[in-house]
Amino acid sequence: MGLKYLIFLFLFTTIVYSQADSSRVFKTHSVQFRTSNLLSLSSFKGSFISYKYHPSDDHAYRLGISLNGQKYDEAEKANNYQYSDTSFFDQTKNNNYFGIEIMVEYLKYFRSKEELKMYFGLGPRVNLRINDYDTDKVQYDDYNSFYKEQKDDRYRLGLTFSYGLEWFFRKNMSLHAEYGFTFSYLYEEYSRWIIYPHDNDPDGFIKNSEVRKGFEIDDTGALLGLSLYF
Repeated sequence: MGLKYLIFLFLFTTIVYSQADSSRVFKTHSVQFRTSNLLSLSSFKGSFISYKYHPSDDHAYRLGISLNGQKYDEAEKANNYQYSDTSFFDQTKNNNYFGIEIMVEYLKYFRSKEELKMYFGLGPRVNLRINDYDTDKVQYDDYNSFYKEQKDDRYRLGLTFSYGLEWFFRKNMSLHAEYGFTFSYLYEEYSRWIIYPHDNDPDGFIKNSEVRKGFEIDDTGALLGLSLYF
């Protein structure tokens, strides 16, 4: 008797869950792409990934991550024929750049059972950019040379607001149009060092530095995207 009851309970729970799940409009997971034209797709919120999680039809969570960077060495040589043979230009550059941006949004859906589904979003946005540029040595004649190092670091912490409409043209595919803006605090520090290692110039050192900080509002513009649900 106990075994039959457990089997009946298991089948009943499975049937009810499948019916409830099939009545949902949104599947649980989706990846989003931005459509810049008919033949081009990119990540919707974040250049690396834009992922959305739907625990229910009424709300969702979206994660966007952007990553970019570069590292390269460059050597340059040149002669200046307007002057004597001792006038030339020789330098080696090193450039290191890294940037990351993370956005997390809570999306609230209204009229989720309608054909056009309206939603509003809110969440934090963090941006970090580090750029180090240095010149090992710049030699511009037999007697004169200098070294240069430059840094440009930027930090941004903000709050993103968004709103849009989503329309399903297939069961697991939708188009959505979205607009939004970000209110953020920005801190940017720029510094440059130039060193002249000359015997006749013991104080051959130049340093320039700038600090910029404050609040700003940026709009994302109108975004048109495609979502794939699974």
